[in-house]
Amino acid sequence: MSRHHCRHALGYHFVFVTKRRKRIFRGKVEVALKRVLSEVALNCGYGLETTGVDGDHVHVFVSAPPSTAPGEIARRLNGASSRRMREIFPWIPESIPGGSLWSPSYFAGSVGAISEGAVRRYIAAQGAA
Repeated sequence: MSRHHCRHALGYHFVFVTKRRKRIFRGKVEVALKRVLSEVALNCGYGLETTGVDGDHVHVFVSAPPSTAPGEIARRLNGASSRRMREIFPWIPESIPGGSLWSPSYFAGSVGAISEGAVRRYIAAQGAA
């Protein structure tokens, strides 16, 4: 990706879990969640690279600009997708205690195009001719 005076390749792996680990993602709900996450990412200016859904949690691989903190990405994806899914499926707040779709906890990990070891070797080799 490019922005003004910056080229970047920042990717993040997030895992969001439903509140109380309720297994609601199957069939139409799973399809809708993937669509909603794609729309939210696009509206926020993120690239949704891939999504994987498994009953009570979702994995997303997102690319985002360096000016956006991972916590902000998670907050925006989590909040907007929860609101939209509750609009589409009004029974969600009734089936999950507290009404919120997602648990407040999530996993975030950085994803790189090259390994940490390759970066360390490249940096160590600078100036050594």
